Amino acid sequence: MKTSQYPFHVIIKPVGDSCNLKCGYCFYQCKSLDDDKVMSESVLEEVIRQYITQQPMGCREVQFVWQGGEPMLAGLEFYQKAIELQHKYARPGMHITNAMQTNGTLLNRRWAEFLKQHDFLVGISIDGDKQNHDQQRLYFSGKPSFDNVMRGLRYLMELEVRFNVLSVVHNDNVHLARQTYEFLLSKGVKSIQYLPDTLNHIDANAWGRFLIETFQSWLKDGVGQVTVQLFDATFTRVHTNFETFCVHAKQCGHQLAVERGGEVYSCDHFVEPEYRLGRIGDSDFVSMMESEPHRKFATNSVTSHDDCMSCCVRGVCQGGCPRHRDIGDKNQLCDGYKQFFRYSAPYFLAMSECLRRRLPPTQYKQFLPLTKLSFV
Repeated sequence: MKTSQYPFHVIIKPVGDSCNLKCGYCFYQCKSLDDDKVMSESVLEEVIRQYITQQPMGCREVQFVWQGGEPMLAGLEFYQKAIELQHKYARPGMHITNAMQTNGTLLNRRWAEFLKQHDFLVGISIDGDKQNHDQQRLYFSGKPSFDNVMRGLRYLMELEVRFNVLSVVHNDNVHLARQTYEFLLSKGVKSIQYLPDTLNHIDANAWGRFLIETFQSWLKDGVGQVTVQLFDATFTRVHTNFETFCVHAKQCGHQLAVERGGEVYSCDHFVEPEYRLGRIGDSDFVSMMESEPHRKFATNSVTSHDDCMSCCVRGVCQGGCPRHRDIGDKNQLCDGYKQFFRYSAPYFLAMSECLRRRLPPTQYKQFLPLTKLSFV
């Protein structure tokens, strides 16, 4: 079995696009190509075996990420088998971690006990308070899901399962930045990811205002206390020049997606026939990453838009996710991201200066104003 030259990541979708909710902004519906509802045990074992054994020699940690659809529809026994197989193939001294993104409606005490026992990091989808959340996150019957999700969150908190929250920002809640942020904090949430609804074309300027208003709330008492993925990733890029968030990485191609039938794609945002690299069992991860279609995908992900090439915040934005770019290669959220990065840059630079002087980032105000805006 060949090994990769560098660590690579795989998102596993054991039930494909199967879900018990029908969210109005879901981009993943009708993506699965096979008729089976759950990944077979044979495919699961081959995915786990290859994902572990094809990591480069010396790789000390492998993270499994389980998504959907709704990955809990695979059933608890599926993940118990996955843990067993991870132990079977792990190299001596290798640390295996697991993360799962769920809508939270199926969480009960038994699930929470399992997730706690095996130290899963759970991403749970909550769009804000009840009125906010239930505008889009509904069952197929039209029944709202908020109460069941909050019940699931309580199980996670009672058993001290590690978790973060994913909030989708859409045209119905994009004006509720402070309200959404404060609601989540009031429920004990300390780690948040905001995902823009590009399927229904959220307004770019409204997205920028949402990010700035959330950032302003975070500056008041969240620095060092609350993790917001975009904020943390931007600071890391400013302070260390290291990319931690694929949406704003210079180039894609380091995170494959595996469907329930074993089909492998270049990215979970591009589960489409033209981005299919092969099938586990017929090929292997390293060969698919080295294939010409995947190399082409990675190369084409680098922005070439003239506005991007001359933009003062290109180094932190990188043109955004290719899935959100139009035919001319310009991100449909460009104006919003530019607003946010220009507004936040002086603060992140000031926080970076704090760390250089071995001061806590909460003391950033003494280094304002900073006007350097070039991150090319």
